[in-house]
Amino acid sequence: MILLLASVLSLIICLIALIILVRARIELKSLSISLLIGAAGMEAIASITSILGSLSSTKYMALNYFILSLGFFTTALLFGIMFIELIRTGRATTKITLIGAILYGYLFMEPVTAYDSLLGNVFKVNNYWDRTSLRGAYGRIMIILFMLIILLDFLIVAKLYLTKTRTPEKRRMTYLFTTGIILFALPYLTISPLSFINPSFRITIVPAQFVSSSLGWLLLSIIIAKNAYFANLLTQTIQAFLLIRKSDGTLIYSKVFVESMKARESLFASFLTATVSAMSEVIEVGAMKTIFFEKIVLNFAMGKTSYAALLTDKGSSIIQPVLRDLLDEIERSIPKEELLSPATEVSTLEKIDKIVEKVLYPLLP
Repeated sequence: MILLLASVLSLIICLIALIILVRARIELKSLSISLLIGAAGMEAIASITSILGSLSSTKYMALNYFILSLGFFTTALLFGIMFIELIRTGRATTKITLIGAILYGYLFMEPVTAYDSLLGNVFKVNNYWDRTSLRGAYGRIMIILFMLIILLDFLIVAKLYLTKTRTPEKRRMTYLFTTGIILFALPYLTISPLSFINPSFRITIVPAQFVSSSLGWLLLSIIIAKNAYFANLLTQTIQAFLLIRKSDGTLIYSKVFVESMKARESLFASFLTATVSAMSEVIEVGAMKTIFFEKIVLNFAMGKTSYAALLTDKGSSIIQPVLRDLLDEIERSIPKEELLSPATEVSTLEKIDKIVEKVLYPLLP
């Protein structure tokens, strides 16, 4: 009965998280959002199969559903560790996720191979099937190690965030992020070890995992919805923004975000003007969006009266939509004659500065 209620609650929480994440995914096609959708989605399916197990007519049918639930639940953990690695390294597949995948394989196959001996772990309470943990001693040790890896990995991420982020809002988001992961890992790292001492905790751990981990996904989803670019802050550095007039290649506005780029924006503007001029003789300039160098990536967006360049340290799929929005906002908000004026007024520069700060803020530390 407790498992049924915990599974229903987990399903409701995961569905809310999925609605939030799908809305965020529509606005920004980001791998970090997709991985969270995978994690929350797998836990939602795990909750459904757990509910079906509780409502099954026979013990054998209930055990089949519970094992399926265990598989989906462990898959959610794998998506979670990929999400954390993506934030930390910029890649979802690393040595850490490879270790997680090996643990996932063991944690899924253990109850499958021990099927017959697990029937005693399934019992009826108030006419509903409940279960204890379906893992043996080695499996419980493995799941504790799995969650310990996830927690330690994210604590490193949290430390990097707090080192890099400067605004109070993003520091608060870092603390909430960390709270979400701790909440997610708490039952595994507290109740699971206690189950070796007192077997009754093997009944408590399952509903606690469902509720706690789903709340963790929900908290992470809310943060990502508030700033979908937050997961990219550690692996992406915005170095400078340049706005250049198309008619004569004049640098209208520049904004430098890193110390090493200061006093070099005019040189980049001259280079970009020459590059665009040369490329226009060969191909349609509008087709040119990115130029990769060893340490700098030039991201372009072409407008009606001007073109913009965002200089970053690495290439990323999230840069182009932001740069496009930024240039559109500038050309929509500032009169054409002001952008075409040979001498740009201070008031015009101030307007551009406000737009740049507003649009680029989610990508900046």
